[in-house]
Amino acid sequence: MVRTIHLLVVGTVLLALCAGIPDVTRSARADPGPSFRISAPERVDVGQPIKIMLSVENATNLGGYETNLVFDRQAANLVGFSQTNGNLSRSGRDVESLGPVEQPWGISIGAFSCPTGECTRSDEPPEAARGVGGAVEPFAVTMVPNRTGVLEFELAETKFVDATGNLLRVRAADKSVVVRVGPRNAGPSYPAPDVVSQGSREPVPSPRSSDLTEDGRVTYADAMEVALDWTALREAGGACGSVEDRSRDVNRDGCVDVADLQTIAADYDGDGAETGFAADLGAGRSSASSLIAPLSSLFEWLSPRPALAQEVSTFTVSSTGDGVDADVGDGTCAAADGGCTLRAAIQETNLHPGPDTIAFDIPGTGVKSIQIGSTLPTISDETGPTTINGYSQPGSSPNTAPLASNAKIRVQITASQAFPEGVYGLTMTSPGNEVRGLSVFKVRRAIWLYGGNASSNTVAGNFVGTNAAATFSAAAFVDDGEGVRVQNGASGNTIGVASPEGRNVISGNSRRGISFFANSNSNRVVNNIIGLGPAGNKRLANFKIGVDLNLSAAQNQIGGTQQYERNVISGNRLEGIELSHGVAVTGNRVVGNFIGTDLSGNAAPDYASHEGWNVQVEDRPVDNVVADNVIGNSTTKGGILVTKNSKSTRIHGNRIGIARDGTAIPNALSGVQIDGINGTNSSDSYVGPDNVVANNGVNGVRIFGADSDRNTITRNSIFGNAGLGIDLPTLGRDTPNDPGDVDGDANEQLNFPVIETATPLAVTGTACVGCTVEVFIADSATGPYGEGKTFIGSSVAGPDGTFSVPVTGVASGDRVTATATDTTGNTSEFSANKTVP
Repeated sequence: MVRTIHLLVVGTVLLALCAGIPDVTRSARADPGPSFRISAPERVDVGQPIKIMLSVENATNLGGYETNLVFDRQAANLVGFSQTNGNLSRSGRDVESLGPVEQPWGISIGAFSCPTGECTRSDEPPEAARGVGGAVEPFAVTMVPNRTGVLEFELAETKFVDATGNLLRVRAADKSVVVRVGPRNAGPSYPAPDVVSQGSREPVPSPRSSDLTEDGRVTYADAMEVALDWTALREAGGACGSVEDRSRDVNRDGCVDVADLQTIAADYDGDGAETGFAADLGAGRSSASSLIAPLSSLFEWLSPRPALAQEVSTFTVSSTGDGVDADVGDGTCAAADGGCTLRAAIQETNLHPGPDTIAFDIPGTGVKSIQIGSTLPTISDETGPTTINGYSQPGSSPNTAPLASNAKIRVQITASQAFPEGVYGLTMTSPGNEVRGLSVFKVRRAIWLYGGNASSNTVAGNFVGTNAAATFSAAAFVDDGEGVRVQNGASGNTIGVASPEGRNVISGNSRRGISFFANSNSNRVVNNIIGLGPAGNKRLANFKIGVDLNLSAAQNQIGGTQQYERNVISGNRLEGIELSHGVAVTGNRVVGNFIGTDLSGNAAPDYASHEGWNVQVEDRPVDNVVADNVIGNSTTKGGILVTKNSKSTRIHGNRIGIARDGTAIPNALSGVQIDGINGTNSSDSYVGPDNVVANNGVNGVRIFGADSDRNTITRNSIFGNAGLGIDLPTLGRDTPNDPGDVDGDANEQLNFPVIETATPLAVTGTACVGCTVEVFIADSATGPYGEGKTFIGSSVAGPDGTFSVPVTGVASGDRVTATATDTTGNTSEFSANKTVP
């Protein structure tokens, strides 16, 4: 059977080769040559999306690209990035995105393609040696303008490469576009700022080896080495001329760019030579001899290969030094001085086939500091996972406390100064790895999971962002300062494990505690302390956000309702959790966490507060869930914010402004706010059932923005808030019913019900035809309109608008109130109260 499949593969390739031989009798035609252009709509309103497209005409063998989209970031925000239907995968090649990386002047983006069906499966036979041709639309970027005026978008430093990484000459037909935002002649102009040219030189004839991991093969892991540098260099504002590890500049043109990535992809499963299976085909050579030549590479792929050994090996770190291994790949971890350093141990595990463990036995007592002068080697071994066990160091022990962390960390990884540029901690591009029992701090990115192969990794029982003594916290903002970064397709990873020993402390980082970017999906964050010290009795703030889900992060779970799944996310400087930037931020669940509280969820000390919203959903996320959390203690904002065109957020089972034991933990503003600002709207969200929204400084639930409609508020307990329980425009006071309910604003300013009679058995009155009427016992401490504290029954108003709601648990002297929800999901404010005689 295998022989038959091999023959079919060979036959298919021969047919493709023959089809590729040109017809020399065909008359010569004028070749217009390839060109590219940028396009966008001529006009949009403030807050409405601008879809910007890159298109290429008359492409030949296009394999990859990169560019910079330059615009005034004060006037527009990035909210989405995608490859489009006419993208690089049209020929059957898989495509991996690069970026987007946000810059002061715009964003850097790109993509490379692979000859295999999946870029991560570099052991598969090549399926499509050539790149795409004809009309191609490599990307679409969605921007949202926040100012009226004329916005210019421009492409700068644009590069196109063929399937083997050779630069293609593509003429710029239109490299800039202007979009009018708002009415004609309104607002100033926002020109694209100037970008300094990187100044690459021509590639040299003899490129460096594509085998960057030095394991004798060219695989996805090698491509990820360049992708990591591509990202890091652009985050630092460069790409050329400042390349620290010159091996990543494969074509030796002075830059780390898409040409280097595409060269490696063309050499997949080769020996690191200049060409691989795709080289001759990809170069577009037309002679029969050059078209037949790649068959030797195919037959080499088809030939039997020896099985890789799978024995488990342990490398024991015995030195706090930072030296490289003296003889990488010899199976012995030893730097030049004879000691086994962490850097040398990672180098050896990467080249040892099968699973590996890095243990620690550094002489002496107390905490051992490993001070790194540059980023540690990537954990990239695709033949078996690597476990780094810091708890193997004598004197260390994992946590045993049920709520706090009493872990004794005895190995810490740090830098000589706080957050030196370009120095990261532990980076993983391979699957199944585990990191336990370490402190990683004072580096730009403590733990980085990157790429489609970075799956099923576990980060548990660590201090990430603070030192082993839990005294360090970042004193200033650093743009790429993060505790754990999950990026570019890294999926199925676990940060924290649901057991006492699996609890991480992720605090003290210089920007975010944990972040998810760019198609990093189905990850779990459980049982972490994020923003507080290990004992939960002091602030160790992440400088901005505790957990950030951003730009195409989907189906991730933050917390849970089972034992040891909740996170405590408190004490961060701005937001506790943010979900933002694009409709592809979807299906995420924020469940069962304590946000803004102490470790018990029953108190809100000052050190646990957030300045921003405790949970913020902004800039177009869709279908996300915020449920069963305890949320309070925002000093200047509120509990949950849904804003800027965010849709279908499900908010239920939360305690907002009130602790588990009933203690007031107020937020400064409203418990829940759903709004549209700067011309945006937020709609179709569902607040309820079973939220308790109490003690907040403004409203229980506040909704505004002219088209922020179909937001349903149902079966909650709302009481003790400073303002109305539910507030629709006009904000700050009850909105009177209007005849015929013809007014329109948020939730269509739906008229509230009119209660005519109230007894201990039934409540009757009138409401909009077909509307669901929910009746509550009103909070006795509030004004004449609600708040609805205790749900007691519901029914649907009949064709004449009348309703009768059977109720229970009502006593004489109680006041009742009601809401109406129409058939499209708009919910009214609470009605005027009616006292039960």
